[in-house]
Amino acid sequence: MEPIDFLALVPLPAYQRLALGATATRALERFGDLAMGVELLALQPRRARLDVIDECLDLVLIDAEAPTGFRFTGCSLAAFWAALGPAQTDWRAALLCAPMEALREAARRRVEVARRGVHFKQWRLWLPRAYEDEPRAVLPQPLETLMRSADLNWQPPQRSVFCVEQCEQFRLPELHLPRRGKRFPQPDTRVVQQMLDWSMQRLLPCSDGPHTNHEELAFCLPSLEQSYFSDHFDVRNLFAHLRLSRLIDDQDRWIILIDEVQSDWRRDLRRQRLGRPLPERRLARGGALRTTPQPVPECPLGGDWLEVVVEALVAYAVAESAELIAWVPGALQVELAEGLPLSVAQRLYDRDLPAALRSVIARDQLEGREPLPSSFDYQTYARNLRFEYRRHEGWRLVDASTGLSRGPFADLEQATDCFQCLAQPVVERLPALSLKVAAD
Repeated sequence: MEPIDFLALVPLPAYQRLALGATATRALERFGDLAMGVELLALQPRRARLDVIDECLDLVLIDAEAPTGFRFTGCSLAAFWAALGPAQTDWRAALLCAPMEALREAARRRVEVARRGVHFKQWRLWLPRAYEDEPRAVLPQPLETLMRSADLNWQPPQRSVFCVEQCEQFRLPELHLPRRGKRFPQPDTRVVQQMLDWSMQRLLPCSDGPHTNHEELAFCLPSLEQSYFSDHFDVRNLFAHLRLSRLIDDQDRWIILIDEVQSDWRRDLRRQRLGRPLPERRLARGGALRTTPQPVPECPLGGDWLEVVVEALVAYAVAESAELIAWVPGALQVELAEGLPLSVAQRLYDRDLPAALRSVIARDQLEGREPLPSSFDYQTYARNLRFEYRRHEGWRLVDASTGLSRGPFADLEQATDCFQCLAQPVVERLPALSLKVAAD
């Protein structure tokens, strides 16, 4: 049988008059959840398992009126098969038919897109304040009864296209996860390494002390059946990413510094509406790792994406006992991000982001009162040198004014040592908002 797309829908036999199907749309994301221990394997003996990749296939409800032709149930195909039981010979034949085997191969190719050992770990799954009253999809009663009969502790998923997943990239260096067969080892997530892909494209501190840390947070819409793929990340429906630093200033204040916030989804929607070319994605469709650009669907959050990210950020800052939330203004963002238009940077970092921060801090922390404006002096470097990574060469340092470069360096540590010797130290006063009430 010819290879099929991992986004394809394969019809299955009806279950108590429910039109069911299977898809590998979320194969990569489900694989990562298993690797990081967020999800557990279906409860079934190994000998009864059909194929371990079934853990990464979604059982769906076929719906001709849905944009994708289906609705997620929230259940994996493996969990459904475990609930049915191996005595269901008709179902066994249906799940081992040629279209299903082709879908399993598509799921394996999709999973192989990710860098070896690198997975997104889910930290939080929630409904933003603006969408708390939106209706949630529930599992049809026949499926809920079946799943509960197989596992008394099973909890039915309550799905919403507005449900937001907050996650970070981690590497599990010692774990090799199989993509076929019947055995799937339980992950040991005690040995993990945080992955920071863009940690050098920011205002670098003059010294990384014990209280300076950099993080990259990603925000996805896992329950949305339509799929958006960014050129920066492998996972689907990632609507925004946020890069931040945690530090203590010379006044001993805990500060969360927003290095960058961006929505590739909103950017690509603008490109699509203007008829501009879209970047390629590594989707592993058919037999190839690259494909022609995928059409960009509308994002359900629309213009609320920034407020949703800020809502998560404020909750994060409060949990970290931070006193200030600061950000890098538009003029400095242009120096850090080559090709970023000044008008775009100023609109986001000088207008929209501060407004969203004021609104959310006042709403969620200060009972509607205005947060206190503030600032802090950040010891960093001038932007006369920038880090650049070239495939097959490694790290280089590029002079922003002349274009001349130094390197390549054996590793990032050597490049950083050279940078600290050549770059000019400066102090930048960065705007901030206090998480305390403004004085009357």
